[in-house]
Amino acid sequence: MTDLPTLPVPDFDDVLAQLERLARTHLLMFRVEVGRTLAEAFYGGDVDRYRTRSAGGALKDFLAERAGPLADLGLHPQLIRQSLLAWDVVVGLPEDVRPRLIYAHVLELARVDDRATRRLLAQAALDNGWTGKALRGAVDATRSGRWVDVDPAPGLQPPPPEEPVDAPKKVAVGWALKRAERTVSDFAAVAEEWDQVDVAALSEKQRVRALTAVEELRQRVERLQARLNGR
Repeated sequence: MTDLPTLPVPDFDDVLAQLERLARTHLLMFRVEVGRTLAEAFYGGDVDRYRTRSAGGALKDFLAERAGPLADLGLHPQLIRQSLLAWDVVVGLPEDVRPRLIYAHVLELARVDDRATRRLLAQAALDNGWTGKALRGAVDATRSGRWVDVDPAPGLQPPPPEEPVDAPKKVAVGWALKRAERTVSDFAAVAEEWDQVDVAALSEKQRVRALTAVEELRQRVERLQARLNGR
């Protein structure tokens, strides 16, 4: 039997770079195209309609009636939701930025409502070589108002000095309203996911955990309603 020639050991960095390019151009673009297709078919290309209605109407029926074939494609409801939001993010970014991002970046940017802020964060992620986890921290800071874009030095700047610990924390009304509206959208997405859960298959422990979370949410909503109503 003839001995097979010894193959040269490839350059590990080169192989990794090839895999990274595949992850960017294929995984991300496939999911973005899934989002584009669904957004155009069910929402006229307007993802804001999806954000506010959270997979209601025809899309919800489609997910239910075609669950099997979609699962065969690896498209479960959560991934479809991510794909819709990913498409909304990518189409709002400069063309030279899109192919340099990874899917983890796009998912974090989807948590930012303002498109100008998304572009700023996307560029900062590329300039600083941020991982998805590092970008998540910047997104969290942006959502809490701790990062600012200040001329004449645009870009992410350090947060302003914190107030003394004993000083009362002030929250802008506009920010509180945006957080409330975002929370409604997030909860709608959670409700959508639970529509796909076989509740009868829950263990007793799982059922108690779910009911406890819902009860806590209900109590907090009631307290907020009472405060807004002046009671």
